[in-house]
Amino acid sequence: MYEFALSRQLGKTTVVEGSDVTVTAKGQAWVIKWHVEKNRRVIRVSGLEIYLLWRNDDYEYWPLELPS
Repeated sequence: MYEFALSRQLGKTTVVEGSDVTVTAKGQAWVIKWHVEKNRRVIRVSGLEIYLLWRNDDYEYWPLELPS
């Protein structure tokens, strides 16, 4: 199982795609947990979509160039 955390100050975190993603509040953070499988998962926080991908599929996506 993999996990990462986001600040709760960013707003509500919702699962857009994927039934096995869990989002729980822990202190001042949202903790997102999922199992890495071939199915793509997508979460949204404050208008930002985060894709949780199978390693080989991530090569099909391009990273954004964000301003400094």
